Amino acid sequence: MRSDETTIEDIQPILGFWKTSGRVLSVSGEPEMMITGTDEYELMVGDRWIMHRVEVMMGEQQVQALEPRMAGRCRRSGNGI
Repeated sequence: MRSDETTIEDIQPILGFWKTSGRVLSVSGEPEMMITGTDEYELMVGDRWIMHRVEVMMGEQQVQALEPRMAGRCRRSGNGI
């Protein structure tokens, strides 16, 4: 395996379902905004893509998103996950 290749084990820590919370700080007099919700990261078939699902409240606005992210060519090392 080349040293620049990503393994499943490299990205394993981010995969799964996460509760998300935080705040966006005030800029130029805009009010501070609270963020609460969930994020999910799933390795897709072929081990090349990660699907990021977002469902959060940003202030009073509900935000839902799907973001496909290229994971590169992930290789399974050892006995797998």
